[in-house]
Amino acid sequence: MEKISKRQLERLPLYLKYLYSLDDTEIDNVSAPMIASALGLSTEQVRKDIQLVSSSNGKPKQGRNVK
Repeated sequence: MEKISKRQLERLPLYLKYLYSLDDTEIDNVSAPMIASALGLSTEQVRKDIQLVSSSNGKPKQGRNVK
C-alpha cells in the first residue's frame, strides 16, 4: 500500500465537496482535468490523489462516474 501524505489527506475533502456540488447538475462523469480546473490544482496531482483512494480506474476521455 502506498503511503498517503498529509497534503494528500488535506485535499481529499476538497474533492468530495466538489463531487457533492455536482449532484444537482446533469454531469454524470468527471475527469481529473475538470476537477483540477475547478479547484486550481494540477491535473497530475488530482489523478494521483484519486488513484490512491479509488477502487476502480477512470475511463480515458470520460473520467469517473460522479456517483
